[in-house]
Amino acid sequence: MIPYRAKNPPESFPYATIGLIAINTLIYIFTSDYLLSAKEGVVQDWAISHDTFSPIRMVSSMFLHGSLLHLLGNMLFLWLFGAAVEGRLGVLKYLLVYLLCGLAGDGLHEVMVGLFHPKQFSLGASGAIMGLAGAYLYLFPFARICIFWGWNWWRYSSGLGPVSEWQAQWVILYYLGFDILEGFLTSTAGFSNGVANFAHIGGAGAGLLLVMALRARRDTEEASDAQAMRSEFGGDYRSLSLPDLEALVQREPDNMDLVTTFCQKALFGTLGGTAPLARSLFLEKADKLVQSGDADTVTKLALLLASGPGEVPTHILLRLAARQEREGDFGQADQLMRRVLSFDDRSPDTEMVWARLARLNEQSMGDKPEAIKLYTEQLLRFPNGAQSTYARTALTRLGGTPPPAGATPPPTVLTNKAAPTTPTRPTDAPVAPPNQMPTLQAPRRKPESESDAPAPSSGHANEGKSAEASGLRPMGG
Repeated sequence: MIPYRAKNPPESFPYATIGLIAINTLIYIFTSDYLLSAKEGVVQDWAISHDTFSPIRMVSSMFLHGSLLHLLGNMLFLWLFGAAVEGRLGVLKYLLVYLLCGLAGDGLHEVMVGLFHPKQFSLGASGAIMGLAGAYLYLFPFARICIFWGWNWWRYSSGLGPVSEWQAQWVILYYLGFDILEGFLTSTAGFSNGVANFAHIGGAGAGLLLVMALRARRDTEEASDAQAMRSEFGGDYRSLSLPDLEALVQREPDNMDLVTTFCQKALFGTLGGTAPLARSLFLEKADKLVQSGDADTVTKLALLLASGPGEVPTHILLRLAARQEREGDFGQADQLMRRVLSFDDRSPDTEMVWARLARLNEQSMGDKPEAIKLYTEQLLRFPNGAQSTYARTALTRLGGTPPPAGATPPPTVLTNKAAPTTPTRPTDAPVAPPNQMPTLQAPRRKPESESDAPAPSSGHANEGKSAEASGLRPMGG
Protein backbone atom coordinates (compact mmCIF):
# COMPACT_ATOMS: atom_id res chain seq x y z
CA MET A 1 0.00 0.00 0.00
CA ILE A 2 1.62 3.24 -1.16
CA PRO A 3 -0.13 6.61 -0.68
CA TYR A 4 0.75 8.87 -3.60
CA ARG A 5 -1.56 11.88 -3.54
CA ALA A 6 -3.39 13.98 -0.94
CA LYS A 7 -6.56 15.69 -2.18
CA ASN A 8 -6.03 18.55 0.23
CA PRO A 9 -4.46 21.62 -1.40
CA PRO A 10 -2.34 23.59 1.11
CA GLU A 11 -3.50 26.99 2.27
CA SER A 12 -0.24 28.60 1.13
CA PHE A 13 2.69 27.69 -1.07
CA PRO A 14 4.78 25.06 0.81
CA TYR A 15 8.17 26.78 0.69
CA ALA A 16 9.47 25.09 3.85
CA THR A 17 8.37 21.61 2.75
CA ILE A 18 10.04 21.98 -0.62
CA GLY A 19 13.11 23.36 1.11
CA LEU A 20 13.31 20.34 3.44
CA ILE A 21 12.96 17.96 0.49
CA ALA A 22 15.75 19.79 -1.34
CA ILE A 23 18.05 19.82 1.69
CA ASN A 24 17.55 16.12 2.43
CA THR A 25 18.10 15.24 -1.22
CA LEU A 26 21.27 17.32 -1.57
CA ILE A 27 22.73 15.93 1.63
CA TYR A 28 22.08 12.40 0.41
CA ILE A 29 23.73 13.14 -2.93
CA PHE A 30 26.92 14.33 -1.21
CA THR A 31 27.00 11.68 1.53
CA SER A 32 26.25 8.55 -0.49
CA ASP A 33 28.29 6.20 -2.63
CA TYR A 34 26.96 6.60 -6.19
CA LEU A 35 23.46 7.31 -4.76
CA LEU A 36 23.19 3.70 -3.61
CA SER A 37 23.84 3.91 0.13
CA ALA A 38 25.26 6.23 2.77
CA LYS A 39 29.03 6.32 3.12
CA GLU A 40 30.32 4.36 6.09
CA GLY A 41 32.40 7.29 7.33
CA VAL A 42 29.36 9.59 7.30
CA VAL A 43 27.37 7.10 9.33
CA GLN A 44 30.16 6.76 11.89
CA ASP A 45 30.61 10.54 12.20
CA TRP A 46 27.04 11.89 12.03
CA ALA A 47 24.48 9.14 12.67
CA ILE A 48 23.32 8.41 16.21
CA SER A 49 23.68 5.43 18.52
CA HIS A 50 23.62 4.92 22.27
CA ASP A 51 27.39 5.19 22.42
CA THR A 52 27.47 8.42 20.38
CA PHE A 53 24.24 9.95 21.70
CA SER A 54 24.43 13.78 21.71
CA PRO A 55 22.21 16.76 20.79
CA ILE A 56 24.28 17.49 17.69
CA ARG A 57 23.94 13.93 16.40
CA MET A 58 20.21 13.94 17.18
CA VAL A 59 19.85 16.77 14.66
CA SER A 60 22.44 15.64 12.08
CA SER A 61 21.04 12.11 11.92
CA MET A 62 17.65 13.57 10.89
CA PHE A 63 19.14 14.67 7.56
CA LEU A 64 20.89 11.42 6.66
CA HIS A 65 19.43 8.46 4.77
CA GLY A 66 20.75 4.95 4.43
CA SER A 67 19.69 4.25 0.84
CA LEU A 68 17.97 5.76 -2.15
CA LEU A 69 14.76 3.86 -1.36
CA HIS A 70 14.90 5.17 2.21
CA LEU A 71 15.21 8.74 0.90
CA LEU A 72 12.43 8.40 -1.68
CA GLY A 73 9.99 6.91 0.81
CA ASN A 74 10.60 9.63 3.36
CA MET A 75 10.37 12.45 0.83
CA LEU A 76 7.09 11.05 -0.50
CA PHE A 77 5.58 11.12 2.97
CA LEU A 78 7.07 14.55 3.65
CA TRP A 79 5.36 15.96 0.56
CA LEU A 80 2.04 14.19 1.20
CA PHE A 81 1.64 15.33 4.79
CA GLY A 82 3.98 18.30 5.15
CA ALA A 83 2.51 20.76 2.65
CA ALA A 84 -0.95 20.98 4.23
CA VAL A 85 0.45 21.06 7.78
CA GLU A 86 2.77 23.91 6.79
CA GLY A 87 -0.16 25.82 5.28
CA ARG A 88 -2.17 25.46 8.48
CA LEU A 89 0.60 26.20 11.01
CA GLY A 90 2.76 28.69 9.12
CA VAL A 91 6.45 28.25 8.34
CA LEU A 92 7.97 28.91 11.77
CA LYS A 93 5.61 26.69 13.77
CA TYR A 94 5.84 24.03 11.09
CA LEU A 95 9.64 23.88 11.23
CA LEU A 96 9.53 23.84 15.03
CA VAL A 97 7.11 20.90 15.00
CA TYR A 98 9.29 19.10 12.45
CA LEU A 99 12.42 19.49 14.58
CA LEU A 100 10.77 18.61 17.91
CA CYS A 101 9.15 15.53 16.42
CA GLY A 102 12.51 14.35 15.10
CA LEU A 103 14.05 14.80 18.55
CA ALA A 104 11.14 13.02 20.22
CA GLY A 105 11.53 10.11 17.80
CA ASP A 106 15.25 9.86 18.57
CA GLY A 107 14.51 9.95 22.29
CA LEU A 108 11.97 7.12 22.23
CA HIS A 109 14.19 5.04 19.96
CA GLU A 110 17.09 5.48 22.41
CA VAL A 111 14.97 4.32 25.36
CA MET A 112 13.36 1.36 23.60
CA VAL A 113 16.22 0.19 21.33
CA GLY A 114 19.45 2.13 21.83
CA LEU A 115 19.96 1.07 25.44
CA PHE A 116 19.86 -2.58 24.40
CA HIS A 117 21.87 -2.17 21.18
CA PRO A 118 24.42 0.54 22.08
CA LYS A 119 26.49 0.25 18.90
CA GLN A 120 23.58 0.19 16.44
CA PHE A 121 23.34 3.42 14.44
CA SER A 122 20.07 5.13 13.58
CA LEU A 123 19.59 7.74 10.85
CA GLY A 124 16.79 9.24 8.78
CA ALA A 125 14.04 11.87 8.87
CA SER A 126 11.38 9.26 9.63
CA GLY A 127 10.70 10.46 13.17
CA ALA A 128 10.20 14.07 12.05
CA ILE A 129 8.08 13.07 9.06
CA MET A 130 5.90 10.72 11.09
CA GLY A 131 5.50 13.69 13.42
CA LEU A 132 3.99 15.60 10.52
CA ALA A 133 1.74 12.60 9.88
CA GLY A 134 0.64 12.75 13.52
CA ALA A 135 -0.11 16.46 13.12
CA TYR A 136 -2.02 15.68 9.92
CA LEU A 137 -4.04 13.06 11.79
CA TYR A 138 -5.30 15.78 14.12
CA LEU A 139 -5.67 18.63 11.60
CA PHE A 140 -7.06 16.83 8.54
CA PRO A 141 -8.47 13.46 9.65
CA PHE A 142 -11.02 13.34 6.80
CA ALA A 143 -8.74 14.47 3.95
CA ARG A 144 -8.75 12.11 0.97
CA ILE A 145 -5.55 10.17 0.27
CA CYS A 146 -5.07 8.27 -2.99
CA ILE A 147 -3.47 4.83 -2.53
CA PHE A 148 -1.73 2.52 -4.97
CA TRP A 149 -2.02 -1.12 -4.01
CA GLY A 150 0.40 -2.54 -6.54
CA TRP A 151 -0.23 -6.00 -7.90
CA ASN A 152 -2.70 -7.02 -5.22
CA TRP A 153 -4.32 -10.26 -6.34
CA TRP A 154 -7.29 -9.92 -4.02
CA ARG A 155 -8.20 -6.46 -5.30
CA TYR A 156 -7.89 -7.53 -8.93
CA SER A 157 -9.96 -10.65 -8.36
CA SER A 158 -12.62 -8.51 -6.68
CA GLY A 159 -12.64 -6.03 -9.57
CA LEU A 160 -11.49 -3.14 -7.36
CA GLY A 161 -8.42 -2.14 -9.36
CA PRO A 162 -4.98 -1.00 -8.19
CA VAL A 163 -5.96 2.39 -6.68
CA SER A 164 -8.42 3.59 -4.06
CA GLU A 165 -9.07 6.51 -1.70
CA TRP A 166 -8.94 6.43 2.08
CA GLN A 167 -9.45 9.11 4.64
CA ALA A 168 -6.13 10.32 6.02
CA GLN A 169 -6.88 9.07 9.52
CA TRP A 170 -7.05 5.45 8.31
CA VAL A 171 -3.88 5.74 6.22
CA ILE A 172 -1.87 7.18 9.11
CA LEU A 173 -3.27 4.74 11.67
CA TYR A 174 -2.50 1.87 9.28
CA TYR A 175 1.20 2.75 9.17
CA LEU A 176 1.31 3.64 12.85
CA GLY A 177 -0.31 0.32 13.74
CA PHE A 178 2.34 -1.59 11.82
CA ASP A 179 5.06 0.42 13.59
CA ILE A 180 3.62 -0.46 16.99
CA LEU A 181 3.23 -4.13 16.08
CA GLU A 182 6.69 -4.50 14.51
CA GLY A 183 8.36 -2.42 17.18
CA PHE A 184 7.17 -4.54 20.07
CA LEU A 185 7.64 -7.82 18.22
CA THR A 186 11.25 -7.06 17.30
CA SER A 187 12.12 -5.68 20.75
CA THR A 188 10.57 -8.70 22.42
CA ALA A 189 12.41 -11.08 20.10
CA GLY A 190 15.66 -9.21 20.62
CA PHE A 191 16.53 -8.52 16.97
CA SER A 192 16.36 -5.54 14.63
CA ASN A 193 14.40 -5.34 11.38
CA GLY A 194 16.35 -2.31 10.14
CA VAL A 195 13.45 0.09 10.71
CA ALA A 196 13.35 2.55 13.62
CA ASN A 197 9.74 1.80 14.50
CA PHE A 198 9.89 3.54 17.86
CA ALA A 199 11.28 6.69 16.22
CA HIS A 200 8.15 6.68 14.06
CA ILE A 201 5.90 6.17 17.09
CA GLY A 202 7.62 8.86 19.14
CA GLY A 203 7.52 11.35 16.29
CA ALA A 204 3.84 10.71 15.51
CA GLY A 205 2.83 11.07 19.14
CA ALA A 206 4.80 14.30 19.50
CA GLY A 207 3.25 15.77 16.34
CA LEU A 208 -0.26 14.97 17.54
CA LEU A 209 0.33 16.51 20.97
CA LEU A 210 2.09 19.60 19.62
CA VAL A 211 -0.71 20.68 17.27
CA MET A 212 -3.22 20.05 20.03
CA ALA A 213 -1.15 22.27 22.35
CA LEU A 214 -1.00 24.93 19.62
CA ARG A 215 -4.82 24.83 19.38
CA ALA A 216 -4.57 24.56 15.62
CA ARG A 217 -7.83 24.56 13.70
CA ARG A 218 -9.17 21.16 12.61
CA ASP A 219 -11.02 20.50 9.37
CA THR A 220 -14.54 19.12 9.39
CA GLU A 221 -15.52 16.27 7.09
CA GLU A 222 -17.52 18.73 4.97
CA ALA A 223 -14.47 20.98 4.52
CA SER A 224 -12.27 18.00 3.59
CA ASP A 225 -14.82 16.83 1.00
CA ALA A 226 -14.89 20.34 -0.47
CA GLN A 227 -11.09 20.38 -0.61
CA ALA A 228 -11.09 17.04 -2.41
CA MET A 229 -13.54 18.43 -4.98
CA ARG A 230 -11.48 21.58 -5.38
CA SER A 231 -8.31 19.57 -6.01
CA GLU A 232 -10.04 17.87 -8.92
CA PHE A 233 -10.53 21.27 -10.59
CA GLY A 234 -7.01 22.58 -10.19
CA GLY A 235 -7.72 24.51 -6.99
CA ASP A 236 -10.32 26.83 -8.58
CA TYR A 237 -12.89 27.94 -5.98
CA ARG A 238 -15.39 28.95 -8.66
CA SER A 239 -15.89 25.29 -9.54
CA LEU A 240 -17.33 24.53 -6.09
CA SER A 241 -20.95 24.55 -5.03
CA LEU A 242 -22.25 27.08 -2.53
CA PRO A 243 -22.40 24.56 0.37
CA ASP A 244 -18.79 23.55 -0.36
CA LEU A 245 -17.72 27.20 -0.38
CA GLU A 246 -19.54 27.82 2.89
CA ALA A 247 -17.68 24.90 4.50
CA LEU A 248 -14.33 26.23 3.25
CA VAL A 249 -15.05 29.80 4.37
CA GLN A 250 -15.41 28.53 7.91
CA ARG A 251 -12.08 26.72 7.42
CA GLU A 252 -10.18 29.67 5.87
CA PRO A 253 -11.94 32.90 6.87
CA ASP A 254 -8.93 35.02 5.90
CA ASN A 255 -8.60 33.67 2.35
CA MET A 256 -9.77 36.68 0.36
CA ASP A 257 -10.09 34.79 -2.94
CA LEU A 258 -12.35 32.28 -1.22
CA VAL A 259 -14.37 34.97 0.58
CA THR A 260 -15.06 36.94 -2.62
CA THR A 261 -16.05 33.80 -4.53
CA PHE A 262 -18.43 32.73 -1.75
CA CYS A 263 -19.99 36.19 -1.44
CA GLN A 264 -20.46 36.46 -5.18
CA LYS A 265 -22.17 33.10 -5.49
CA ALA A 266 -24.32 33.68 -2.41
CA LEU A 267 -25.44 37.20 -3.33
CA PHE A 268 -25.89 36.77 -7.08
CA GLY A 269 -26.93 33.12 -7.13
CA THR A 270 -30.26 31.40 -6.62
CA LEU A 271 -29.73 30.08 -3.08
CA GLY A 272 -30.69 33.10 -1.02
CA GLY A 273 -30.37 31.34 2.34
CA THR A 274 -26.66 32.12 2.53
CA ALA A 275 -27.03 35.77 1.54
CA PRO A 276 -27.13 37.07 5.16
CA LEU A 277 -23.94 35.13 5.95
CA ALA A 278 -22.28 36.50 2.81
CA ARG A 279 -23.35 40.05 3.68
CA SER A 280 -21.98 39.87 7.23
CA LEU A 281 -18.79 38.16 6.00
CA PHE A 282 -18.22 40.85 3.37
CA LEU A 283 -18.61 43.63 5.92
CA GLU A 284 -16.38 41.84 8.42
CA LYS A 285 -13.59 41.34 5.87
CA ALA A 286 -14.19 44.57 3.93
CA ASP A 287 -10.85 46.18 4.81
CA LYS A 288 -8.85 43.15 3.67
CA LEU A 289 -11.01 42.69 0.59
CA VAL A 290 -10.40 46.27 -0.50
CA GLN A 291 -6.68 45.82 -0.01
CA SER A 292 -6.08 42.39 -1.55
CA GLY A 293 -9.30 41.04 -3.09
CA ASP A 294 -10.11 41.07 -6.80
CA ALA A 295 -10.97 44.74 -7.33
CA ASP A 296 -13.73 44.21 -9.92
CA THR A 297 -15.50 41.51 -7.92
CA VAL A 298 -15.26 43.44 -4.67
CA THR A 299 -16.64 46.55 -6.42
CA LYS A 300 -19.64 44.62 -7.75
CA LEU A 301 -20.35 43.24 -4.29
CA ALA A 302 -19.95 46.65 -2.64
CA LEU A 303 -22.31 48.34 -5.11
CA LEU A 304 -24.84 45.55 -4.65
CA LEU A 305 -24.78 45.81 -0.86
CA ALA A 306 -24.62 49.63 -0.71
CA SER A 307 -28.29 50.02 -1.54
CA GLY A 308 -28.81 52.72 1.07
CA PRO A 309 -27.04 54.86 3.65
CA GLY A 310 -25.09 52.78 6.14
CA GLU A 311 -25.34 49.47 4.29
CA VAL A 312 -21.61 49.60 3.51
CA PRO A 313 -19.36 52.02 5.45
CA THR A 314 -18.55 55.10 3.42
CA HIS A 315 -14.80 54.79 3.95
CA ILE A 316 -14.88 51.29 2.39
CA LEU A 317 -16.52 52.61 -0.78
CA LEU A 318 -14.05 55.49 -0.98
CA ARG A 319 -10.98 53.32 -0.42
CA LEU A 320 -12.22 50.96 -3.10
CA ALA A 321 -12.77 53.91 -5.45
CA ALA A 322 -9.21 55.08 -4.78
CA ARG A 323 -7.86 51.61 -5.60
CA GLN A 324 -9.84 51.43 -8.85
CA GLU A 325 -8.56 54.86 -9.81
CA ARG A 326 -4.96 53.83 -9.12
CA GLU A 327 -5.43 50.69 -11.22
CA GLY A 328 -6.90 52.68 -14.12
CA ASP A 329 -10.54 51.56 -13.91
CA PHE A 330 -12.02 55.04 -13.85
CA GLY A 331 -15.54 53.87 -14.65
CA GLN A 332 -15.71 51.74 -11.50
CA ALA A 333 -14.19 54.53 -9.41
CA ASP A 334 -16.83 56.90 -10.83
CA GLN A 335 -19.65 54.53 -9.89
CA LEU A 336 -18.41 54.07 -6.34
CA MET A 337 -18.09 57.81 -5.68
CA ARG A 338 -21.51 58.46 -7.20
CA ARG A 339 -22.98 55.82 -4.92
CA VAL A 340 -21.55 57.67 -1.90
CA LEU A 341 -22.91 61.00 -3.16
CA SER A 342 -26.33 59.52 -3.87
CA PHE A 343 -26.83 59.36 -0.11
CA ASP A 344 -26.42 63.19 -0.09
CA ASP A 345 -24.38 63.51 3.06
CA ARG A 346 -23.41 67.20 3.20
CA SER A 347 -20.38 66.92 5.42
CA PRO A 348 -16.94 68.40 4.54
CA ASP A 349 -15.88 64.88 3.59
CA THR A 350 -18.64 64.75 1.01
CA GLU A 351 -17.36 67.99 -0.50
CA MET A 352 -14.03 66.25 -1.02
CA VAL A 353 -15.82 63.41 -2.83
CA TRP A 354 -17.59 65.91 -5.12
CA ALA A 355 -14.26 67.57 -5.92
CA ARG A 356 -12.53 64.26 -6.53
CA LEU A 357 -15.32 63.00 -8.79
CA ALA A 358 -15.22 66.20 -10.81
CA ARG A 359 -11.45 65.98 -11.23
CA LEU A 360 -11.76 62.32 -12.21
CA ASN A 361 -14.18 63.21 -15.01
CA GLU A 362 -12.07 66.16 -16.13
CA GLN A 363 -8.54 64.76 -15.98
CA SER A 364 -8.85 60.96 -16.23
CA MET A 365 -12.07 60.36 -18.17
CA GLY A 366 -11.86 63.42 -20.41
CA ASP A 367 -15.55 64.27 -19.95
CA LYS A 368 -15.41 68.06 -19.66
CA PRO A 369 -19.19 68.73 -19.84
CA GLU A 370 -19.75 66.28 -16.99
CA ALA A 371 -16.88 67.83 -15.04
CA ILE A 372 -18.45 71.29 -15.44
CA LYS A 373 -21.73 69.97 -14.10
CA LEU A 374 -20.05 68.27 -11.13
CA TYR A 375 -18.00 71.35 -10.20
CA THR A 376 -21.16 73.45 -10.43
CA GLU A 377 -23.16 71.09 -8.20
CA GLN A 378 -20.27 71.03 -5.72
CA LEU A 379 -20.35 74.83 -5.47
CA LEU A 380 -24.13 74.84 -5.09
CA ARG A 381 -23.83 72.57 -2.07
CA PHE A 382 -20.59 73.91 -0.61
CA PRO A 383 -20.22 77.51 -1.83
CA ASN A 384 -17.68 78.34 0.86
CA GLY A 385 -16.13 74.92 1.37
CA ALA A 386 -12.46 74.04 1.46
CA GLN A 387 -12.57 72.90 -2.17
CA SER A 388 -14.65 75.81 -3.49
CA THR A 389 -11.70 77.90 -4.72
CA TYR A 390 -10.33 75.03 -6.80
CA ALA A 391 -13.83 74.33 -8.21
CA ARG A 392 -14.30 77.95 -9.34
CA THR A 393 -10.84 77.97 -10.94
CA ALA A 394 -11.61 74.70 -12.74
CA LEU A 395 -14.96 76.00 -14.00
CA THR A 396 -13.29 79.11 -15.41
CA ARG A 397 -10.60 76.96 -17.05
CA LEU A 398 -13.22 74.66 -18.63
CA GLY A 399 -15.38 77.55 -19.88
CA GLY A 400 -18.12 77.13 -17.30
CA THR A 401 -19.77 79.75 -15.14
CA PRO A 402 -19.65 79.49 -11.33
CA PRO A 403 -23.14 79.61 -9.81
CA PRO A 404 -24.18 82.89 -8.19
CA ALA A 405 -24.04 83.22 -4.43
CA GLY A 406 -27.16 81.95 -2.70
CA ALA A 407 -28.23 79.66 -5.55
CA THR A 408 -30.19 76.59 -4.48
CA PRO A 409 -28.96 73.12 -5.50
CA PRO A 410 -31.35 71.07 -7.63
CA PRO A 411 -33.53 68.46 -5.88
CA THR A 412 -31.90 65.51 -7.66
CA VAL A 413 -28.26 64.64 -8.18
CA LEU A 414 -26.16 62.71 -10.66
CA THR A 415 -28.89 61.95 -13.19
CA ASN A 416 -26.86 62.34 -16.37
CA LYS A 417 -24.74 59.19 -16.04
CA ALA A 418 -25.85 55.76 -17.17
CA ALA A 419 -26.86 53.23 -14.56
CA PRO A 420 -23.96 51.25 -13.12
CA THR A 421 -23.33 47.80 -14.50
CA THR A 422 -23.99 46.28 -11.06
CA PRO A 423 -27.66 46.37 -9.96
CA THR A 424 -28.72 47.39 -6.50
CA ARG A 425 -31.46 45.84 -4.42
CA PRO A 426 -32.79 46.13 -0.87
CA THR A 427 -31.55 43.76 1.79
CA ASP A 428 -34.68 41.61 1.71
CA ALA A 429 -35.21 41.66 -2.06
CA PRO A 430 -35.00 38.38 -3.97
CA VAL A 431 -31.63 37.53 -5.42
CA ALA A 432 -30.96 37.73 -9.14
CA PRO A 433 -31.63 34.67 -11.29
CA PRO A 434 -28.64 32.74 -12.56
CA ASN A 435 -28.62 34.35 -15.98
CA GLN A 436 -28.02 37.73 -14.36
CA MET A 437 -24.91 36.67 -12.49
CA PRO A 438 -22.11 39.06 -13.50
CA THR A 439 -18.77 37.95 -14.79
CA LEU A 440 -15.75 38.21 -12.53
CA GLN A 441 -14.13 40.90 -14.68
CA ALA A 442 -16.06 44.13 -15.13
CA PRO A 443 -15.56 45.91 -18.47
CA ARG A 444 -13.09 48.73 -18.13
CA ARG A 445 -14.99 51.51 -19.80
CA LYS A 446 -16.17 55.00 -19.06
CA PRO A 447 -19.76 54.92 -17.71
CA GLU A 448 -22.29 57.22 -19.31
CA SER A 449 -24.70 58.13 -16.51
CA GLU A 450 -26.30 56.74 -13.37
CA SER A 451 -30.03 56.98 -13.89
CA ASP A 452 -30.94 54.77 -10.95
CA ALA A 453 -29.22 56.89 -8.32
CA PRO A 454 -31.56 57.24 -5.30
CA ALA A 455 -33.09 60.56 -4.53
CA PRO A 456 -31.18 62.53 -1.89
CA SER A 457 -32.18 62.10 1.71
CA SER A 458 -31.21 64.95 3.96
CA GLY A 459 -29.91 64.66 7.45
CA HIS A 460 -27.97 61.44 7.18
CA ALA A 461 -24.96 61.66 9.46
CA ASN A 462 -21.63 60.83 7.89
CA GLU A 463 -20.22 57.53 9.02
CA GLY A 464 -16.75 56.03 8.65
CA LYS A 465 -13.51 57.77 7.97
CA SER A 466 -12.83 60.99 6.11
CA ALA A 467 -12.36 61.03 2.36
CA GLU A 468 -8.71 61.92 2.71
CA ALA A 469 -8.12 59.08 5.18
CA SER A 470 -9.95 56.77 2.78
CA GLY A 471 -7.31 57.16 0.11
CA LEU A 472 -8.81 59.66 -2.25
CA ARG A 473 -5.95 61.67 -2.05
CA PRO A 474 7.93 7.13 6.04
CA MET A 475 8.93 5.25 5.37
CA GLY A 476 12.36 4.06 6.54
CA GLY A 477 14.15 4.05 9.81
